[in-house]
Amino acid sequence: MQDSFLRISVPKGGTVFSQGDVADCAYIIERGRVAVCIERDGEQITIAERGAGDLFGEMAIIDEKPRSATIVALEDSELIRLTPTQLRHRMEMADPVLRAILDVVLERLRELLSNISEPIPAPLAMAGANSPPRLKFSENHGGVEAIAQLRLEHELEQAIKNEEFELYFQPIVSLHTGEIAGFEALTRWRHKMRGLVPPLAFIPAAEASGLIIPLSTWCIRQACNSLHAFRSTLPEDREMFLAVNISGVDLQRPDFFERLRRLLAEGCVDPKDIKLEVTEGVLMKDTEQVIETLNACRKLGCSIALDDFGTGFSSMSYLSKFPIDTLKIDRSFVKALHTDHASRNIVNAIVALGWGLDTPTVAEGIETAEDAEALLALGCAYGQGFYFSRPVPERDAVLLLRKNSAQRRLASRIG
Repeated sequence: MQDSFLRISVPKGGTVFSQGDVADCAYIIERGRVAVCIERDGEQITIAERGAGDLFGEMAIIDEKPRSATIVALEDSELIRLTPTQLRHRMEMADPVLRAILDVVLERLRELLSNISEPIPAPLAMAGANSPPRLKFSENHGGVEAIAQLRLEHELEQAIKNEEFELYFQPIVSLHTGEIAGFEALTRWRHKMRGLVPPLAFIPAAEASGLIIPLSTWCIRQACNSLHAFRSTLPEDREMFLAVNISGVDLQRPDFFERLRRLLAEGCVDPKDIKLEVTEGVLMKDTEQVIETLNACRKLGCSIALDDFGTGFSSMSYLSKFPIDTLKIDRSFVKALHTDHASRNIVNAIVALGWGLDTPTVAEGIETAEDAEALLALGCAYGQGFYFSRPVPERDAVLLLRKNSAQRRLASRIG
């Protein structure tokens, strides 16, 4: 009956699940029709019918109770699975008052189902009269987008299990000396059909579904391994960091710090060599938990970089509340540095702010020597962008590091 992890084919007369079963997923009907039935005195009573676009089976996932009804296919049907992880993560992120209201609604619905004793005529069942409320994923209500999102989330879940992800590394360079000070680790998904997929195409779906948790765990573990490869090419006394992007979903979880500490310990990595990159938007959510988590990470020895500074909800109060060690200037300002007076003034202001707070700045999106020279003249400490290198796999990052080290040794001898 199961064609893939995502899609289920059920023949006419087949049972999707039975009343009293333990719930393992909900379903959206992509094609076909099913009957919602309850057992009464050994008989099966049809109380509703569901068709294309309808969702069913979600109740037992949300309230974690046995299935309240049996679902039987009235015709050959194609169903899309919605996993407990996908539902429960969204419930955890919902407003607590709404969650409480939903609990009450589900309890009343179960009471209603327990009082039904007679079949509902087919036309009324299909229309939904006196039957459980229906949630329909139609084209007019974002159904196409919702189903596409679910497909992507299922692909992501399988990709994590199959280790289809890779880390690419982009150097962060001292604008004053030209030395590679560290790398930013960037996640890429090597999709079997679409090739190398950039993070913007899948990170939002990973965050929405909660899959960002196992994905970030994999990223941190892999980053620890790569850091050892980089360090093996350098003198023991040479400092170098690896920046890892951390999602707001991670930082809002009380267990993130302990997970990070354990991963660094298992990877035999000194926390001072790890820089955690967060965006301004992250600082707006669950502020107390984020502050507590970031402070714990910094106390452990990790440094904190504020990414894309100036593009979100910039506030001086954030810089005083949060333990920020580095400000990263967004590439949009760097791109317009030579053509837009306002952008140049913004970069100048961010660099001056960094100097005033004793917080170094990193300019992203440097594409030319002219960009690098202008930023150095403004006082920016570090740069990152295609001028230095595109993001590359670990083996190429090691070669970049060796070449850069050789150039620096040569320069020191000539100097």
